Amino acid sequence: MKKLMIIGLLGFVAPQAEAFSFDLTGTWTGTQVCDDLVDGVPENFVLTDNLLEISQDGQNIRMKNFGLLYEGVAQKIAGGPTKGEALVSVCGGNFEAQEIVRIKRIRTGRRGAGSWDAESIFQSDAVPGSIGEQDFSTCKWAYERISTDDPNVPACN
Repeated sequence: MKKLMIIGLLGFVAPQAEAFSFDLTGTWTGTQVCDDLVDGVPENFVLTDNLLEISQDGQNIRMKNFGLLYEGVAQKIAGGPTKGEALVSVCGGNFEAQEIVRIKRIRTGRRGAGSWDAESIFQSDAVPGSIGEQDFSTCKWAYERISTDDPNVPACN
């Protein structure tokens, strides 16, 4: 009975918040390959050597890419200390757009190395250089980290 009581008390008193197991904070470079439909015309769009910035605080993610701001959350995957995914969506930026990005296959290392892949769905009729043209895109992303310095991506209002 005493043993059970001690275990019960320790279980109640001892839990500690676990640090998030991976951190995407930094500057990343990569490629986006998109299957577009722009004003009814199918197109392919490839964005190479693209720089994007991420700030992460716990599970909260803020990202800046192509003049757009994104916010979302990360979650761990059971089975590995640095395995996880994130989901972010456009919440502001230089033009009106809707996009949701699922970041997958996150790989981060102790010395700042990192990479991830993603898939996204995008819609806008306000893309700079194509104002007024309806743009639907499905994209695949592949990025590698080039800096772990926090770019302090602003939160959306």
